[in-house]
Amino acid sequence: KEKKKVEIMTFKKEIDKKSVELVTQLFKKAILGVRYPEKDDFGNDGTDYYFMVWDFGSKGGKIWSPNKDSNMGELVAIGNQLIEFCKNEELNLSDDLLQRITLLSQRL
Repeated sequence: KEKKKVEIMTFKKEIDKKSVELVTQLFKKAILGVRYPEKDDFGNDGTDYYFMVWDFGSKGGKIWSPNKDSNMGELVAIGNQLIEFCKNEELNLSDDLLQRITLLSQRL
């Protein structure tokens, strides 16, 4: 309702090529596997998460408040860890995060 009051924050950080490839592969797999329901789910008591990739054009998907134990719940958690990484002083993605990315990519 009050779009003009929405604050947009942008964070940028350089990462090594191997990490870029892992993150890109994960998000491409997740988004290229998007299934769209015949009826759109709508809820007021959760959060909508939007994911986008560039793959011969912009492609995207949305998930509404996924179960934490689901693949999409894990994708949201990884996305949040990537945001936190961009905000902090660390120079490289942690081994734990890289392993989570690899494991989820394999499950997708």
